[in-house]
Amino acid sequence: MRSLEEQRLEDLRQIKDRIKTGIISYDFEEYAAFYNFSNEHINKKYSQIDFTNYHTALTVLSSGDHAFNAIYQGIDNVDTFDVNRLTEYYALGFKKRAIECLTFEQFCTLYSKRDRMDLEDEVIKNMDDEYKKFWEAYKYELKCLGEEIPTVLYWTKAIMYPHGHDYNAYLNDEQTYKHLQKRLEVAKISFAQANITELPSKFGTYDFIELSNILTYQHKIFSHNVKKNTTKLVTDIYDHNLNGFGTMLYQTGGTIVGDNPLALYVPRRLKRAKKIFDKNNSEDWIYGLQKGGRK
Repeated sequence: MRSLEEQRLEDLRQIKDRIKTGIISYDFEEYAAFYNFSNEHINKKYSQIDFTNYHTALTVLSSGDHAFNAIYQGIDNVDTFDVNRLTEYYALGFKKRAIECLTFEQFCTLYSKRDRMDLEDEVIKNMDDEYKKFWEAYKYELKCLGEEIPTVLYWTKAIMYPHGHDYNAYLNDEQTYKHLQKRLEVAKISFAQANITELPSKFGTYDFIELSNILTYQHKIFSHNVKKNTTKLVTDIYDHNLNGFGTMLYQTGGTIVGDNPLALYVPRRLKRAKKIFDKNNSEDWIYGLQKGGRK
């Protein structure tokens, strides 16, 4: 097993090789393209949850928005996971630091205008060393290839800036943005490269668990017995990782099965699953499980 320093060096080597060959995966792999923002209605679903007594969370990292919204709601300690190592460098290295060191207006400009390289460089200048080295090497390699705009967002899966009350609470206006900035001063976020199937064995217990839409891709996660294995995974995470009185959101969106999307993956003894959103919009299906009601 590599040390953290050895892993950082390996990540740099991998990113340089991929830039030179021009090959980057857009699938879910250890080194792959990443999303700059989530397109889920995160604030819409989180506003329906009472976070008052919740202090710890486990969430997929992806663009970082699930973690940032959980922190916005009052979570102080967030552990994140993702199979893609580049999500750490983007979400925790670049995007988190952008929120911390840029004004609301500057942050909006960073993600909405083509002429933003001075803001990118300012964020990178203020990063922790391990992230700074990564992004400086990344941009240097792009420049060597003749890339006109060697931007951090070069490998994003989709260039989007979802705004409005349903998406990200911290982007509603200047005041909500400043609220997240203050929360980030005290909240802690960690990252571990992991597949969703490793959660029960690699992680502890949490008040809040967010799995986003990962289980939409259950046929890529499991090569056989998909229904059985997905049901077991949901159950194992519930049993091993969710604290008493905790909430686990295990599926967002996906294919509707009859009148009950993905309810097939909830075993009988966990029939506390509840639908939160409008069944007429499959993108808004959210399924969750709670342990023992509320405190």
